[in-house]
Amino acid sequence: MSLENVLPPYLTVQGFLRDPAVTELLEYASSIERRFKPAMVGDHRIDPRRRTCRRAKMTGPLGSELAERILASVPSFLDALRVTSFSIGEVELEVVAYEDGAHHGTHLDTAYGNGNSREGDRRLTAVYYFFRQPKKFDGGNLRLHAFGRGAGPRASADIEPICNQLVVFPSWAPHEVLPVSVASGQFEDSRFAINCWVSERTVSARTDEARAAPTQSGR
Repeated sequence: MSLENVLPPYLTVQGFLRDPAVTELLEYASSIERRFKPAMVGDHRIDPRRRTCRRAKMTGPLGSELAERILASVPSFLDALRVTSFSIGEVELEVVAYEDGAHHGTHLDTAYGNGNSREGDRRLTAVYYFFRQPKKFDGGNLRLHAFGRGAGPRASADIEPICNQLVVFPSWAPHEVLPVSVASGQFEDSRFAINCWVSERTVSARTDEARAAPTQSGR
């Protein structure tokens, strides 16, 4: 079956975290504002034409809670997306702030050819949205693009960011984040999201684990 001009599968999960989590995450983002750095593109350079948001590593209890929830949900995600199952490796997390004018051009979440095996092992992408209510920004839809490179218009699907919603799709799906407008210009009014990537456990990792496992006698 040809995938030409076929949209990738995706699902949305409303109310993914407990109710107080949004408030706690907003306080967390504000407390680490100085740690947010310009996000790079896949070949590890800053390119404002392709990506202008800021990012920080997600750590602490809130990050652990989100990672655990996602790991526990992977089997149901795979079933819903009708994606082939895989041996689960690690979960990567980063918190991203889309301030006034920020965007991220069309890309994949897998390797870009710079030898980054971690990115190459990604299989599932999950994006969790949190921001001030009522919403203080406009735009910022997640746009999924159809597969293929043929001539003519390409099918696409726009997903509006909704607070406390998780969006899940295969990491090899082409997607972008449309430009964001924040009238106040304040960091706290940004479109915040946590990018989550679930990677496949590599053959080398499984081999290392097997070598490290204690042997049992043949008695």
